[in-house]
Amino acid sequence: MELKEFKQIWNQELEKENGTPINTSEILNDILMNTNSLMGKLNSTTLYWWKLTRNTFTLLILIILISVGMFFLFPNKFQNLQNALPVYSIIGVFALSTLWIYYEKAKIFEVYDSNNLKQSIENVLKRFNRWYTLSTIFYIVVFPPVFYVIIKITLQSFHATLPFKTEIGYSLLLSIVSLVGNHIYYKRTYFKWLDNLKNNLQELSEDSAS
Repeated sequence: MELKEFKQIWNQELEKENGTPINTSEILNDILMNTNSLMGKLNSTTLYWWKLTRNTFTLLILIILISVGMFFLFPNKFQNLQNALPVYSIIGVFALSTLWIYYEKAKIFEVYDSNNLKQSIENVLKRFNRWYTLSTIFYIVVFPPVFYVIIKITLQSFHATLPFKTEIGYSLLLSIVSLVGNHIYYKRTYFKWLDNLKNNLQELSEDSAS
């Protein structure tokens, strides 16, 4: 139901009950303004992280491509680079996948249409919940090998070694810390704003049902 239709039906019902027309535009405008404000926060925050991620990982992928290219152009100077190819592959897959994930998140809020308020809020909530679930599953799978690679690179840089089980343990620990930190961030930002959207949706649903 579009916003204009909702206003008309609401006013008609109130006129039947009270015998006089009652203006509900102020209430609806408050809901609309609050929803627009929340969508603005969600959209601007999402675009910020999308641009930051895009620039960071694009640079990382370029560095990997240059390193691989140097190996083929000057194989005598980079004889051990083939040992790093599995590492580059893991990091490259992680970077490309993360770019795609953040791009999909940015698209979530494009469905918002203030002229179709209820349906827009429902679509945003449904699409974000699905995105968050799938992205969390992805990070649960990918974080351990990525952190393992980072630990190996760091140890090699300092010419240090650790037992394999210890490296795995640190990788799992860093993965858990990252997942918990990620959830806390979303709980304090996205989830809080989305809860307010749910409240707006509930008000609209209750009004349309009355």
